[in-house]
Amino acid sequence: NFYHPQATNYFRGSLFISLTIIYLLIISILVLHNLFQNLRANKISDFTD
Repeated sequence: NFYHPQATNYFRGSLFISLTIIYLLIISILVLHNLFQNLRANKISDFTD
């Protein structure tokens, strides 16, 4: 019996933390991408007006 519940809990916690960090990174990248696209569209519309 080499499975320690404390070790599995720690692994589960670290896995959850890493997944949360990856999730937040993806969301922030998507938000920044949308912001840059909006800024670019606003600049283009300013030039066309």
